[in-house]
Amino acid sequence: MPTVRGAAVAVIGLALIALGRLLGTDGLAEVGFGLVVLVAAALVVVRFGRHDLEVTRRVRPERVPARQAVRVYLQLRNAGNGRAPVLLLEDGVPGGLAGRPRFTLMGLEPGGEREVSYELRPARRGRYELGPLRITYTDPFGLAKARERRGGRSALLVHPRVHRLTAPTEVGHYRSPAVTALRQLSGGRGDDFYTLREYVDGDDLRKVHWPSTAKRGLYMIRQEETPWQARATVVLDDRAAAHHGAGDGGTFERAVEACASLADLYARSGYSFRLLTSAGEALPAARGHDHFRRWLDLLAEIRPHAGDGFAATLGRLQLGPGAEGILAVVTPDLGPEVAAGLGGCRRRFRDVLLVSLAYGDPGGAAAVRAIARSGVTPVVLGPSDDIARAWRASPAGSPGRREGSWGQRPARV
Repeated sequence: MPTVRGAAVAVIGLALIALGRLLGTDGLAEVGFGLVVLVAAALVVVRFGRHDLEVTRRVRPERVPARQAVRVYLQLRNAGNGRAPVLLLEDGVPGGLAGRPRFTLMGLEPGGEREVSYELRPARRGRYELGPLRITYTDPFGLAKARERRGGRSALLVHPRVHRLTAPTEVGHYRSPAVTALRQLSGGRGDDFYTLREYVDGDDLRKVHWPSTAKRGLYMIRQEETPWQARATVVLDDRAAAHHGAGDGGTFERAVEACASLADLYARSGYSFRLLTSAGEALPAARGHDHFRRWLDLLAEIRPHAGDGFAATLGRLQLGPGAEGILAVVTPDLGPEVAAGLGGCRRRFRDVLLVSLAYGDPGGAAAVRAIARSGVTPVVLGPSDDIARAWRASPAGSPGRREGSWGQRPARV
């Protein structure tokens, strides 16, 4: 189709032809005829040229944390027999990514290749589709243009930000949370292992471990555990009704970042870890870098939902078979049902952590103190608190504030 300039030139040419005929001036009519032919030739060049462009897009890297730079490479090759005219390129970028990458190539010879690139810096997690590439062909005079889309679409997955959480440090050496400090040989059963935890109401008194009770001055319960099955369970409260705020400052985005940071800690420490939501198990337990990447892929796209069932998820955790290592619950809800569920989980899990985002709740501080009295370790996040700093300031990241599975090593029995 003709451009605005081309349409104007064509109208002027037709006017000159008419004026030349009217005045009997052949030269004026010839000039007008030449302008019309020039526009027609431009249309033929851009519309029926023998060029055939092949477009390849590469995104490096394809997975990135939020706010990290991404480089997108566009490679164009002319597989046709004719020279491509002037090319105006604009890659399709979704609204969640800033910028409109545009380029101009002054023609492309048969068999020729060109490569252009641009940089993106996604601000928020999610899956983004780049492309297709919009190509506008124009003639050198800018009289005509033709448009087409090439290159298909390419995916970019933006992970939530990961804050590096540190495991507590004992005097003289580093203690990984995967090396369970309270896992010891039981002596009488050879290959059986157990952990020790503090007594909670309802525990079987026949499982009291008296030597450790005498040494610590607290009732300690022996809890059987399979060797090297150190497992962490992270529960994300993904109910839309429980969260408030939007964007990076909203409680849901902060909760997703907290889950990603916990997964990073457990992956580095050798734990197997799994993710649960209000709907149930979102990702089964496993360990290693590949599992951690799957975890981040899931968190990149997770969204709050309108259903309920968070309290039911905590209830199912209390009834599971066997003892487990760590339970970390990330929620802005500190209501009675959640508090009761956390307290009940203390009977099965060696350590229960609460990552609280209840900074919109006037009674949040009192609720956190009440939950902490039941043996749950709180990590409180304010609206502008850094997750890593809050972790270090909490008992979960400070070795001297509490004894537990990441605390001092008990004597071998």
